[in-house]
Amino acid sequence: MNTLNLSGTTICAFSLSMSSLPKLTYLDLSDCRLIERLSLHSKSLSKLNLSGCSSLLEISVASEEMTNIKLY
Repeated sequence: MNTLNLSGTTICAFSLSMSSLPKLTYLDLSDCRLIERLSLHSKSLSKLNLSGCSSLLEISVASEEMTNIKLY
């Protein structure tokens, strides 16, 4: 799986490690208004969309390929 779209869902926290989705390159969490914590550790993730995540308090992102994070 290269893309994971969870936009608009009611998740409160999200954690991703390298072993769970090793080929993931794009993660869309836009408009997840309840998400407060995000932890991502992936070698392949290059794009992350967090626009509209108005409750986000804590974020940890580690990726060798990250080129784009959208926060607005």
